[in-house]
Amino acid sequence: LPEGIVILDAENRYVAWNKRYAEIYQRARDTIAVGRSLEEALRIGMERQMYPEAFGREEAWLAERIKNLETPAASHEQLLDNGRCYLIEECRTSEGGLISLRIDITEMKQREASIRLLFENNPLPMFVVSRDTRAILAVNTAAIAHYGYSRKDFSLLSLRDIQNGDLNLPF
Repeated sequence: LPEGIVILDAENRYVAWNKRYAEIYQRARDTIAVGRSLEEALRIGMERQMYPEAFGREEAWLAERIKNLETPAASHEQLLDNGRCYLIEECRTSEGGLISLRIDITEMKQREASIRLLFENNPLPMFVVSRDTRAILAVNTAAIAHYGYSRKDFSLLSLRDIQNGDLNLPF
């Protein structure tokens, strides 16, 4: 599989993983062992400076990560020191174990950053609008300069307001 998969027991100790998971955490491959706790592996990874988001806030970062394990309702992202970014999806089994998936989203994040840069630095006013309601979700700096409204002001408008020239804000 192109995704990394790991299975932990109810005490968050390694049970099984695939080759891709071991490749993703290659610098800490020696910490991935049946029966070893994920927390211990994370601590060693922090010592090896594998997790840039943990720099200078190691204990808080570790506490957040462990909390994510306790209630894995939402997916989250993890940036590694090699510049790769992974989407982590986790779910608890009926026995209390954890199945976790690592999906490489590095290229998607790079494209997203490029689009954001093109949007924000475009000299023409630009808007991101809701397909359903046509509410303005985001504007670039050129739109703010052209229309004279703040980002917050724009959040109260719809594209119809701008197209109709009805720019009287309700405040």
